[in-house]
Amino acid sequence: MFQRYFTITFFAILLIGVSCTKVDIKFGDQYLDNGNTQIVMSDTFQVSLSNIHVDSFGTSASGISFIGGYDDLLLGKIRASNYFELALLSYTDVYRDVTYDSIELILTPNQHYYGDTSMPVPVSVHQLSAAISAYNESAVIYNTQSVPVFTNPLAQANVWVRPLRADTISIRLNDQFGRAIFNKLQHPADPEINTIDGFIQYMKGLRITSATNRLLIGFKDSVKMRLHYTKPGLYKQELYTDFTLNNTAHHFNEIRTDRTGTALQQLNSLANEIPSTQTANQSYVQYLSGVMTKIRFPSIREILKVPHFVKILQAKLIVRPVNGTYQNLYGLPASLRLAQTNLLNQIGNNLSLQNSSGEAVTQTGDLQLDLLYGRTTQYTYDVTEYIQALLAAETENRNGLLLLPPSPAYINEFKRAIIGDRQHADNKIELQIYYATVK
Repeated sequence: MFQRYFTITFFAILLIGVSCTKVDIKFGDQYLDNGNTQIVMSDTFQVSLSNIHVDSFGTSASGISFIGGYDDLLLGKIRASNYFELALLSYTDVYRDVTYDSIELILTPNQHYYGDTSMPVPVSVHQLSAAISAYNESAVIYNTQSVPVFTNPLAQANVWVRPLRADTISIRLNDQFGRAIFNKLQHPADPEINTIDGFIQYMKGLRITSATNRLLIGFKDSVKMRLHYTKPGLYKQELYTDFTLNNTAHHFNEIRTDRTGTALQQLNSLANEIPSTQTANQSYVQYLSGVMTKIRFPSIREILKVPHFVKILQAKLIVRPVNGTYQNLYGLPASLRLAQTNLLNQIGNNLSLQNSSGEAVTQTGDLQLDLLYGRTTQYTYDVTEYIQALLAAETENRNGLLLLPPSPAYINEFKRAIIGDRQHADNKIELQIYYATVK
C-alpha cells in the first residue's frame, strides 16, 4: 500500500491545535505522545462500482410532463409519453349564442431537456380509450404503465421547442373533436359536460408522445386544452374556455428504455446488478432511464491490520465523471447524493453533514467542473462517519452506497453521469483515508 507520511506537527493546527515543542493527542480516553504518532494518508483502498437496475418508479403527481425520445449510444434508446385528464373547473352557461372557432392544446416548457433542440419535434396527441383510474390500482402510477388510446390521432404536428424560453407551445387539435365538445357545452343539462366526473367519463384523457429520437423535453403540469369561440354583436368578441389538468394523481409519464447493443444490455430485472468491470470499467447514473451506481469499499477492513493503527481521522470520496461523456448535449447532474442501501439495492438514508446550525444536510457532491481538460471534474463527499461505521461493525458490510440524483431531481431530469472505476484509464474514483498510527 502506497502511503504518504506527514509529521504530526504539520497537521496539528488542523486537528487539535499546536504547541511549540510537544502535543498530546487524545483518541477516546487515550493520550498519545507527539513523538510516537504519525498521520498517514492512503488513496489505494479498493472502491468497487456496479450498475444497478431500477425496475420501476412512480411518475404520477410529479409536476412534470416528459415527451420525446433519445438514442444514447451508451445508455440505449429512451422513450417518454405523457398521460393526463382534463376538465372544466365549473360549468357556466354562456355558449347559447356563440360559434365554434378552434381547439388547441397549450404546453409550457420547464427548462428540463436532454438532446438536440436545433430541429422541430414531431408531436402526436391521442385520446385515451380507457379511464386512467382503471390502471391506477395503487396510489402511484409507475413509469412502466400505459393506458390504451384510439388509433386516429387528434393532432400531428412539428413544433419548435425552446426550452430555456418562457414561450408556450400550441398544438391545434382536430376540429371534429372540438365541435363535439362545443356542442355539449351548448346543452347545459348534458351530464357529460356540466360535472367533472361526467366529462372524465366522456373524454377519459389524452396522451402526448413524439417519434423523435433526438430530444426528450419536459413541460410543466400547467397543460390546458383551450376551446375558442366567437360571440357576435356590434363588436365581435373572441372568447375561449380552458380545460385544465384534473387529478394530478392521474398525471403520469411512461418511460421505457431499450439497451440493446450497449454495455448495459444485460441489465434487467433478473440480472439487476452488473459490475463495472463488465461495462468498460465504467458505471452509469441516469435514474429516469433505470440505472444507478452502487459503491462499495470491500478492502476497507484491511486498515485494521495496519501495525499500530489507532483510528480514522478523515475519509473523502472523490467521484470522477469520465472525460468526454458530459460535453455538448450531455450535461452532468448538478447534484448527486449518496444513499445507504442493502443487499436488495433499496434506497435508504442519505449521507449528510451538519451545517453551522447543527442541522443534518444531505451531501450533494459540490460538483467541480473542469471544462477545459476534464481532469479535475469531480463530486466530493465526506464519508468519514460511514467508513468509521464499517470498521466498527463486527462483520463485513456488503450493502454499500447508491449514487443518484437527490429528490425530486431523480425523477425530474435525464442528465447522466458516467463514472470511472479504479481500473479506468483516465478518470478514477478515489477514496482518500487519513488515519493515525502509534509506534
